[in-house]
Amino acid sequence: MQGGRILGEGVDGCIFEQPMWPCAKGSQSSQDTPDSKNTRYVSKLVSINDKEADYLRMAERLLGPELAKNYLAKLEGECKPATKRNPSNPGNAQSLLAGEKNVMAWPRKGEACGSLKKKLENGQNISMDSKLMIIKKYPITVSGWAEKLHTLKLPFITVLKNIERAIPKFIFILQKLYQNPNEQLIHTDLHTGNIFVKFNPLEFGLADFGRCVFRRANEDPSSFFGDFLITYVSKIPFFCGYSQIPLESRILSFCYMRKLENLSPSALVKAWENDNEVMETSGGSTDTIVFHRSMLLSTLLKRILFIAMIERIQSICKKLRLTSNTLELYTSFTQTEKNAIEFILTRYGILSPINTIHEEIMNIYPQIPFGQGTNLSKFILKGTMAPYLQDGSSLDAALASVQAADLGILWADVVKGKSA
Repeated sequence: MQGGRILGEGVDGCIFEQPMWPCAKGSQSSQDTPDSKNTRYVSKLVSINDKEADYLRMAERLLGPELAKNYLAKLEGECKPATKRNPSNPGNAQSLLAGEKNVMAWPRKGEACGSLKKKLENGQNISMDSKLMIIKKYPITVSGWAEKLHTLKLPFITVLKNIERAIPKFIFILQKLYQNPNEQLIHTDLHTGNIFVKFNPLEFGLADFGRCVFRRANEDPSSFFGDFLITYVSKIPFFCGYSQIPLESRILSFCYMRKLENLSPSALVKAWENDNEVMETSGGSTDTIVFHRSMLLSTLLKRILFIAMIERIQSICKKLRLTSNTLELYTSFTQTEKNAIEFILTRYGILSPINTIHEEIMNIYPQIPFGQGTNLSKFILKGTMAPYLQDGSSLDAALASVQAADLGILWADVVKGKSA
């Protein structure tokens, strides 16, 4: 929303720019926290219990300062949001008035900005239960870029080649977040509104870390699994049209929500493939997983390791149904089940972001036959099948080998036209 005060919203936060929502006087986490009128940053008003700032700091540690500066919507400071009861510095008073005016004019209900509007209408002191994050502003999201491309009508092959040149670095960045021996961070919501674009040359970066799971060495590991399974899988049906969700996670959600853990593995997979919602979504879909699901699954159902993975998914569902306590759930899992969950989570951090970018770009070029396949779709399919096509291996060994591998090599093989 260029030129506006509210830049956007999500479930987790309401985002302000030009000017930002200001900090309450004296509440800044650092003397270097940018002023509300600084146009290089945005402010995000979130719940005081929101973990995004912690996740952003962790992502910065994992990437290092130089990569974080270029490939993260980086956290620059935190504070209490200014209100009439907790005023800002005098020079930022107009920023607060502008922010409140735009919140009160916000037309949509629900989500973060709608919730903030309701609090202001009810006279609540938002500085008591909210905090403000100051975040580096990025040029444009992938979805916003796609809208511009649709208007500019650039040749498909030009756009695709530019994306392909950006993919190796993007894979490198994604892998650094989960291949560190001491800390791993999985961003579970990398749709195209949370991936940003830089130009000259084209590069992709990561934003909105509100939905993550993380793990540190020598700390309680149960939340790494429980946050994902209990907070998301057991409570929220995964819509089959969300391309940021990997294949195994779609089947896991489908199995749990439909109570299908007692079917045979092949029957469960076929039930998902032919589900009415999946069938309806597949019409005109440019989601590689949905579009190619029949070919993909017919291949995988012939592989022992894929059947073993589906069996693990079903046993995980059975145990998840018995408890909502993260520690109890974690201790109930076998090591193979833990390995399966960990592998599913890492798919969010490498294959799914590329799937969402590919889907967005293909949507603006409907004249291009989707079924012919691009290097991006070939990479997604080969990466999805990679652990299950191995011979003479256990499921644990196969998952571990793919998890530890440099998938940049797989990308290079796809570009060179090598078979999987």
